[in-house]
Amino acid sequence: MLIKYKLEKYFDLKVISSLLKLHKPDPKIFNKTLKLLKIKPAEAIFIDDSQKYINGGIAVGIKSFLFTTNKKFKKDLVNCGVVV
Repeated sequence: MLIKYKLEKYFDLKVISSLLKLHKPDPKIFNKTLKLLKIKPAEAIFIDDSQKYINGGIAVGIKSFLFTTNKKFKKDLVNCGVVV
């Protein structure tokens, strides 16, 4: 998704689940990512195109949004205070 929509430059970290041997929606991958970023769940935003994975983010307290369109994606970011 990051490459497809040319979004890579906007992210501080890419977590490759296969390298960590952890997979969404396992809470461990979300917690590992938070630890790597040195942030709390309330400081993170998670966007995915799978509701199953969104539920994983929500379960650990991360603001999580289902990606459906670019327009909705931008709206979700703006609603979190991100300048787009």
